[in-house]
Amino acid sequence: MSDNTYPALNPESFNAAYQRLETIANKLRASESKLDIDSLLPDVQAAMAAYDICKQRLAAVGLALDEQLGDTPE
Repeated sequence: MSDNTYPALNPESFNAAYQRLETIANKLRASESKLDIDSLLPDVQAAMAAYDICKQRLAAVGLALDEQLGDTPE
């Protein structure tokens, strides 16, 4: 993704969002000594959007599991 644009993610896809996080993290690790400050903001924005999707999906799965297992707080 050399042009620093990221396609929109499916908000229902934890795997795609997690992969986006891994890709950005690896990019930042690889460029540690020569960080391109011009690409930092788009990378951080894309990572935050992916993180939000992951967080929402984990919460939704947690609630569904609680309902299935009968562990809902009363």
